[in-house]
Formats: sequence, C-alpha cells, structure tokens
Amino acid sequence: MKRSFLIGAALLLSTSAVAVVPNEQPRTIPLDKIWAYKMPGTRDLQGLDKDDPTKSGQRQVAAISESLILRAEDLKWENISRPGFAVPGTGLPALRAAHSILVEGKKPLDAFPPNEEITIVFFSELAPGNKVQIQEVTREGESVVIRYQLKPHVGRMQRSLNLALIPLGKLPGGKYTVGLEQTTRDQKFIKLGFKPVDKQWSRDFLCKPFSFNVTANRR
Repeated sequence: MKRSFLIGAALLLSTSAVAVVPNEQPRTIPLDKIWAYKMPGTRDLQGLDKDDPTKSGQRQVAAISESLILRAEDLKWENISRPGFAVPGTGLPALRAAHSILVEGKKPLDAFPPNEEITIVFFSELAPGNKVQIQEVTREGESVVIRYQLKPHVGRMQRSLNLALIPLGKLPGGKYTVGLEQTTRDQKFIKLGFKPVDKQWSRDFLCKPFSFNVTANRR
C-alpha cells in the first residue's frame, strides 16, 4: 500500500508539473513590420496598393488627414483627443478599416475572434507642435505598450500627420490593454529649451490608451 501511495503521489506531482505554463516572454514588434506615415524605420503607409490609385494608401491617408483637421475645427480644438483602437486585418485592409472609423465615423470594434489578424491604430489629432515617432512596441501577455518620442517643430507652427498601423497578429483569448509611454526627447531639443517630455501635448492631442477583447463570442 505504501508503494502504491508513493507511485500515486509521484504521478500527481508529474501531472501538476506538466500543467504549469511558464509566463509568456515580452515580445517586441519590429519597427519594419509597422506601417506608418513618415516615421523613421517603419514601412511607408502611402505605399500600400500603389497599383490602384482609387484605393491606394496615399488616397486613404489624405482622406484621414483632412478628416482630422475638419473634426478639430468643428470641435474648436477643445477635447479632441480620443482613444486609439484596434481593427481586423493587416496592411491595406487595416488601413481601410481605420479609414472607416476616422473618416466615415464607424464605431471601433471592441471584440475580435481568436483566428483573426489584429492591428492597432495609433495616431494623434492633426495638431501643431510635434511629430510623433514610435520608438518601440512590446507585448507581454495581454499588455501592449507603445513607447514614443516627440520631435518638436522648431521655429514654425507646422502640423504633422501622426498615424501608424501596428500588427499584433492572431491573439489568444483575453482582454488586452494598450498603453502609451512617452520617452525623453533627444538632448539636442532639450538644449534648445524644450522640456524633456511634453505631457500636456500628449494629453491634448495623442490618442488615449484603450482595451479590446479576443473571444469566440464576438459582439
């Protein structure tokens, strides 16, 4: 009986050991996998589907840019910041989905099936003062962090379109949060008198953190 007890205990320990799943390691999404508008190291968003001028990335980006400025003017530049969002697909389909939300006013999806490619739409309102550059995007479990840096326009009130499509691929079920983290400016700008970080600009014009679900029961 003692031997049977020991064998049973050993099997239980073995089964428990197999059931333990190690924590998922942080994953970095390479910049050259991200489609963006004039962000160093990324892929050119305007280059999507150049063979079809009526549906090209350049046409979609231009429409988004115009929509951003018209919306800001309608709101008199007050409380114009809004959450980022996720869309299905990658590349051109993701850009078209972003266009349907930013230009046509469709409501972003808050749930996706586990077998669908998902892309984060990261953007700012078309405001003067800074150009946004993504430095790094990481995903650890159900947490995604976009680290970005602000590049000030020196000596002029220039507006820059800041728009990026960040592919996450197919994700397991869960509730995912997307956070933003501003990194310190380049020293050359700090020496010119700019603050190391500009929290106010990000608060007023950059998209806000958001979340979405991956579930078989898509709403």
